[in-house]
Amino acid sequence: MTTVQQTPAAAGYRRGDAGYRRITAALFAAGMTTFVAMYCAQAVLPSLATEFNVSPAVSALSVSATTGLLALAIIPASALSERFGRTRVMTVSAVASAVIGLVLPWSPSMQVLVVLRALQGVALAGVPATAMAYLAEEVHRKHLGAAMGRYIAGTTIGGLAGRLVASFSLDATTWRWALEIAALVALGFTVVFVRLAPASRYFESQPVGLRTTSRALGEHLRTPALLGLFATAFLLMGGFVSVYNMLGFRLLAAPFNLSEAVAGSVFLMYLSGTVSSAPVGWPIASAARRRCSPRRSSRLRVWR
Repeated sequence: MTTVQQTPAAAGYRRGDAGYRRITAALFAAGMTTFVAMYCAQAVLPSLATEFNVSPAVSALSVSATTGLLALAIIPASALSERFGRTRVMTVSAVASAVIGLVLPWSPSMQVLVVLRALQGVALAGVPATAMAYLAEEVHRKHLGAAMGRYIAGTTIGGLAGRLVASFSLDATTWRWALEIAALVALGFTVVFVRLAPASRYFESQPVGLRTTSRALGEHLRTPALLGLFATAFLLMGGFVSVYNMLGFRLLAAPFNLSEAVAGSVFLMYLSGTVSSAPVGWPIASAARRRCSPRRSSRLRVWR
């Protein structure tokens, strides 16, 4: 599990600093590339079902394989970031995902597509596993909430962009080129992240191993408050993604008979999360800090 190394009280990038602008722009781009890659396939599920003659549930595996493997790979990815550094793990993760994204649209079968999407989920894990720890170590605590809000905004816009790019492309081309275009968009944001992300100033490499990681994971699983958060995220995101997986099939069929682009416009509802995420960072950083911040210590493993 990721250990957040406490930034000295007077240190860290502050709002208005050039470094603050770079790190928030870089993490926004990281959120974009991760979620464009993760959810672009959701817009082409009906086309996959038709192309490979599979049921909607089977075509939805192209989304579930990515999110499921990403969830499992986050733990080892966070451990690797303890040893090799935040920016290195995020860079390898984003680049590997972008390369896989360029290849997978040309899968010859549904089985190959699902396998490649699963591998992409493993590759993607390094960004969400490490991004928050990177910000917590490099940004002044007074401005941390807003910086994290911008990263979250990048993830929501990325999820929306991936779906819309693929949906609108389907009106002019095939699902393969729709995914290829989305992959090129993700690659572009990967380049932005790699060029802008400042080197870590407060990170200190730590030895990691199976025993250390298992002990940290055990601490989390023995904390009732965290178990409640895990269950909440599982239920909310599971329901959220499932509804979007099936909605395209319904809107393309009778009695709606919408075009791919119009049906894809339903993803604009995603913007509600984009608009709210950054402003919510400010009350977290001020009035609600005592309830939303980690337990005070020089090194943190469990969030209270």
